[in-house]
Amino acid sequence: MSKCCEYCGVTGNDHISGCPNYKTPFSAYKCELCGEGIYDGEKYIGRYLTVGGNRYVHYECAMEDPKWLMKFLGVDIETMRGCEY
Repeated sequence: MSKCCEYCGVTGNDHISGCPNYKTPFSAYKCELCGEGIYDGEKYIGRYLTVGGNRYVHYECAMEDPKWLMKFLGVDIETMRGCEY
């Protein structure tokens, strides 16, 4: 049986922010749109570049702005004009 934390009252290792036993989650990547870390279990989109460093964004952030996502992925959005058969 686990004991409750003497500071925040949580059982186990999920201490609340501000508790002296709280550990900041590790994030290897930072979202380009919201600026927050991308943490274990979160969906993300990565653009892996050979020069200039890789780029990352939360899946949810990218889905809020499809035009931004297309640019992020390096895809052009075009309009068909004067198509004749």
